[in-house]
Formats: sequence, C-alpha cells, structure tokens
Amino acid sequence: YGMIGIGTESEVFNGSPGGTYFDGYIYEIIVIEDELTDQERINIHYYLSKKWGLESRVDSDDDGFIDQYEENLGTYPRTPSDYPTLDFSDTVDGYIDLISETDSVEDNLILWLDAMNIDNQFNSTITDGDSISSWKDLSGNNHNPYQTTASMQPVFYGGNPALVFDGSNDTLIGDPSLLPQNDVNRRVFLLFDD
Repeated sequence: YGMIGIGTESEVFNGSPGGTYFDGYIYEIIVIEDELTDQERINIHYYLSKKWGLESRVDSDDDGFIDQYEENLGTYPRTPSDYPTLDFSDTVDGYIDLISETDSVEDNLILWLDAMNIDNQFNSTITDGDSISSWKDLSGNNHNPYQTTASMQPVFYGGNPALVFDGSNDTLIGDPSLLPQNDVNRRVFLLFDD
C-alpha cells in the first residue's frame, strides 16, 4: 500500500508522475471502519449538516426534504419515515430536541479531521492564512496527516474554518493503514467545497 494523499489523487504516491490536486476547501474528514447502519449514516450526515450550517442544503435521511424544512415543520431530519406536516407544537419541538445517537460508531472511528479543531486546541495556536503542516486526528488514533514541505502545505481559512488546497501541489500525507485492507469496509464522510 502507498500513502494516503489528502488533496491529491493516489497515483501521485504510487511513483507515477503527474496527478490532479484538489482546489478548494476541506472542512472535515471522518473515516469509520466497518459497515454503518442506515441510521448511523443518517446521524453522521445530520451531525455534519448541523455543525457546518448546511441544513438548508442537506437531506440527511434521504426522504426528499432538506433538514431545515423538516426542522421548521417539526419533523426529524434523522427519521426517513417522519414526513413534515405543518403543526405548531411539532415545529417548536423540532427546534429544541436534538439527540445524536452516534455513540455506537465511536469504537470503529479510525480518523476524524475537523477544521474547527485542526491543532486539537480549537485552533488557538493558528490564525487565518497560516500554512498547516499537520492536522490532528481527533479520533484518538493519532493518524495525523502532515506535510513537511512548506510550499505544499494547505492554508488555514478562519472564516468558516477550513483548510484551503491550492489545486497545484498542496497535499497532506496520511497513514497508509487507513486504506481498505483484506476486504475490510470503510465509510468516509468528506465535507468540502471547491
């Protein structure tokens, strides 16, 4: 197995020349070993939707209604069989009731990269425009992707925290053990904007 390249196609790390580099913002990466239930996947989609303010664009439970619409009408964006109807008390309940129910996936969490906490100190050691040499893995597994070459490091954007990859050579290198091996399933959730 080669290296994982966050921000580039894997062929760059297999000794082949060339490759394509990502040009955009990466907000969060979560890698989970093993199959997820539909509900676990929905819960992670909903977590990302809520955390990053994407409720107006994301349908976490794939029921055809965006999360914000469901929340405004008092239904749960994590329950595909719960369709929105206009009811005042349900609408109020929808705004104040949030239970993540993601405890069951924590034992299988392999990698968690969060742009709101790149340094594992809630970005207290970095400022807008800083080059990032290492992104701390919050899963507890210490799979910290890194880049030692300064000219290839992505830059921290502090507005809506993200790492900005320039599309020319910015790359973070990760632990190859994160790659699927021996038919082991992995689920990757990647929130980005290009």
